[in-house]
Amino acid sequence: MNHPHVSRWPDDPGSHIAFPHRAPRRFPDRGSRRRNAVNRLLCAVAVAGIGAACWGFWLEYDEHRDRAASEKAIAEACGDVVDPAAVMDLGGGIVRAKAGSSDDDRFDLDPPTAPGACEIYRVGKPGTSYGYFALAFTPRPNEEYGNIVGAHEEEPFGDRYDRRRPDDITSAADYVPDQPLGDDGSLGSFDDDTVSVTAICSKPTSKAGLTSLTVDAKAMYEETQTSKADRARLADIAVRAARKAADRLGCAAEVPDAPHTTLDVPSSRLAPAGRADGTCAWYPRLLRTSARGNLPDRALATPAAGQAMSERCLLALSPSAAGRAADASGVEADDGIHGYDPWWLALDSWFGDEAKIVYSDAGITRRSEQRHLAPGTAGGHPEAGVWWASSVCRGVPAVHTLTVADDYDKVTRKRLGALFRAYVEDVATRRGCVDVKVPKPADFAKE
Repeated sequence: MNHPHVSRWPDDPGSHIAFPHRAPRRFPDRGSRRRNAVNRLLCAVAVAGIGAACWGFWLEYDEHRDRAASEKAIAEACGDVVDPAAVMDLGGGIVRAKAGSSDDDRFDLDPPTAPGACEIYRVGKPGTSYGYFALAFTPRPNEEYGNIVGAHEEEPFGDRYDRRRPDDITSAADYVPDQPLGDDGSLGSFDDDTVSVTAICSKPTSKAGLTSLTVDAKAMYEETQTSKADRARLADIAVRAARKAADRLGCAAEVPDAPHTTLDVPSSRLAPAGRADGTCAWYPRLLRTSARGNLPDRALATPAAGQAMSERCLLALSPSAAGRAADASGVEADDGIHGYDPWWLALDSWFGDEAKIVYSDAGITRRSEQRHLAPGTAGGHPEAGVWWASSVCRGVPAVHTLTVADDYDKVTRKRLGALFRAYVEDVATRRGCVDVKVPKPADFAKE
């Protein structure tokens, strides 16, 4: 039975289901079959894009959360004196880091006279971590960590597998000596992967009696070389840490911003002795006044900065020069002399607080004996292969040392006194030193 104002669905005339009267229901025409397919594809992409955006947002949030947790761990491990964000930007930047779990991997400033260090690791795949960054804090005065010299304590040519010198071990040193940070070196020093910044207190603090403190910031990602940009970051990290530590310990110190334009690390290759400059500039002048004979024919210098806390001049014999010196002196010329156990000597100077904690050590292969090389004294410690002098440079104490490789001192002992005196006189002239004391000739005669 038909009802008024009711019509059947026009596409199904046989249906007994009645609907209120209205226009036929149809999907709007979107055009060709190809266009319809494209539209469906775009819809699918849009849905997928929304899903990807949600996943990307989650990943970004997860990384942000991990980075925040890492920065907190860095700050806590390093006594809250470093900028954690700057640390995580090293080496191209990382997302996850952690501090070591042992007491040796973290420090605080209580007690303020105790040296400390923190080590930070880069987190990789689950269960893996890699060396990444370390910070060391050294207050002065503190005799626990002094400057140790001795033929057995240090070997500048110890790496037998260095590719730079497969057949000539003294052609390059294992490392570049510390370079002065800034024009005069008063801020600190740096090498290829470490920047050291020193804050000198204008007066001892009432809290701890400190006279200075040093912060060392080190990159520890060995798989890649530390770039100049990363050394600049390390310098900024070390400056910030030194300022914060000094402020918290009541050390009134001026710590300027670190320079970024002078952080190029020179080669560690030794130059011919006649072309030595910087801290070794005195040596060519010495050779012009006397025959070289069995003295070194190679040199590695650092810039002669007027306010650096330490400096070095490294001299060494080439294998051929060592062979001739051995033959002339009657010392047995074994394979060691000809390029494997090299002959060298190092001349170092320390100033201010660093001069107060210089020690010589004869090492474990001889009777172990550590001797304090006190400012205001001079002498020799032949067992350690060390002789020392002292002076006062612009009001601060200075200690100067000569370290000679094992057996080489037997070859060149008669010439060491004049050589060492020439070096000390050069430092005294450059840095305005007075009250110079040098070893007596008898000190070089002792076996």
